[in-house]
Amino acid sequence: MSDVDSAAVRAAVDKYESAIKQDLDRLDDTIRTLAGLTYVRIFGLEDAMLARSTELALAGIAPEPFDQAILAGVLVSARRLWDSGERDISFCEQDGDLQPFGKSGANKRLLKDAYDESHVRVYGDFTLSWPPRSNGFER
Repeated sequence: MSDVDSAAVRAAVDKYESAIKQDLDRLDDTIRTLAGLTYVRIFGLEDAMLARSTELALAGIAPEPFDQAILAGVLVSARRLWDSGERDISFCEQDGDLQPFGKSGANKRLLKDAYDESHVRVYGDFTLSWPPRSNGFER
């Protein structure tokens, strides 16, 4: 690599690092802003969620502790919504480890079953269009 190429790469990396540092410096303000939105609810994990997280770990459904905690929070909350009468429960998940479908759309059976038991429809994008909703999803 030439000196000119090295300088160009270094300049790009420096700019990228600077942007990351700025975002991290604003992180607390960003979280406060999100917490203040009426349609965002921030909650701590409680006993039912922690117990579900342990069940997920023992069943080998979610590979990492953080994924188990997130999935448990979603599943327990979705089940409560269902039990209270909600019938259109959707969730957008962009983390491939927690999507109940692979890149080709094939189901990850254990993960899909966990979502289905809690009556939650999982989408892979924020447009809620992929994967397409199957007829008669609501159970």
